[in-house]
Amino acid sequence: MIEFVLVFSMMKLARTIIAATFFMAAALAVCRFCRSRSWRLKLGMLSIVPLACFMGYSKVFYIRSIILVIVVINKIATKEMAALYFGCAGLLAARYIYIHKKLGRRLRSMRHLPEHEYPEYLKKSRGPAIKVYLSDDDNAGPFAGGVVHPYIVVPSLVKDSLAKEEFAAVLYHEAVHIRMGHILILNIYSLLKIIWWIHPLIYLCDAKLRENIEYSSDEGSVVLGCLNTYEYGNVILKTLQAQNVRKSRVCIMKEGITAFSADCYETLKRRVENLGMIKGKRVVYQEYQKEKKCLHMRIAAAVVMTAAVITATSYPRYTKLNEIAVYDDQLKPVIFDLAAEGIYADASDDEFHISAQEFDKLAARHKLHGEYVVFSYGAIMKLPGIGGGGQAAMVSMSDPSDVFLLGSEKLADQIKIFALKYLM
Repeated sequence: MIEFVLVFSMMKLARTIIAATFFMAAALAVCRFCRSRSWRLKLGMLSIVPLACFMGYSKVFYIRSIILVIVVINKIATKEMAALYFGCAGLLAARYIYIHKKLGRRLRSMRHLPEHEYPEYLKKSRGPAIKVYLSDDDNAGPFAGGVVHPYIVVPSLVKDSLAKEEFAAVLYHEAVHIRMGHILILNIYSLLKIIWWIHPLIYLCDAKLRENIEYSSDEGSVVLGCLNTYEYGNVILKTLQAQNVRKSRVCIMKEGITAFSADCYETLKRRVENLGMIKGKRVVYQEYQKEKKCLHMRIAAAVVMTAAVITATSYPRYTKLNEIAVYDDQLKPVIFDLAAEGIYADASDDEFHISAQEFDKLAARHKLHGEYVVFSYGAIMKLPGIGGGGQAAMVSMSDPSDVFLLGSEKLADQIKIFALKYLM
């Protein structure tokens, strides 16, 4: 049973990865050829990538060239290979859990920022209350995290190095990450990197996602705060200087968390360039809220449309075959639908019966020879030609009442069928 689950899951994962390749390649192409000011379009494309998880059984990807790839993978895939792949994914999942558990312990030991020092946006914005922590670790932040219980962490050194308005701009930036759903999508990407850890494009998409959500939060901070673009750009540089950024920065801020100060110089450069795009443009609060609402609606519409395409083009979760197929004693197919031949038999999971008259009609029509005939029925079909389970009855040629059921009703078989139906 373990071998069956491992190999079958590996096959489904292979189809999903192939589908994901198309999604990620399209998103990266948009990121490559669109200008920086088109970050909203890029965010929309990158937000659709997770839907590739549901495209493994889409008819769109059930074409000859992809089938040939799947056939090749099926030939070389072994339970050892599948165990190695899922073992690595398990280690990455354990690392993800460990990082967040460790971060949770660190948060409990940090000081809270007094609420009277919170900017107005943090106090009045909708959604779960955001907690602000002050860290004694100069390299740990500023950053935001938490989907259900959002939080912001700012090093005490950074807070002391900034004026009140500058510090508020940092908090606005991280609050926008939380309210715009950036933390949620980053955590989803973290899970995708666990599932598709072997695929290089997921890491490129993750990097592009982090870059473009910074543009979004930079704009939000300028609009919501009281600093202009030049002053805000100076805050970014002052934060970097206060932190004295080193290559050995703690890696605890990587998965599912967004940091205010990027390590990559090119990303920092593009952030400053994008700030220059709103130079001389007075973006009032109402305009910003309208653009933010439009962005959410466009992403939601794209997700709904993609989900509709997936639903319309995907095969059913599973199909239980009602036809009774017949094989000779060498397991060569004779017919695939006994009833279509005008021959009838009573079949159930724990019983099979065919009259001598009906059996003789079948044997004469197809010139059957040998010791027995196998009747197969009740199989679960996941894709055309791919499935399993069901029952098989071995019927003696000399005495049709002599029936031996090959399928068993052991617990292991029931678990296997359940996994085939609902988990694979």
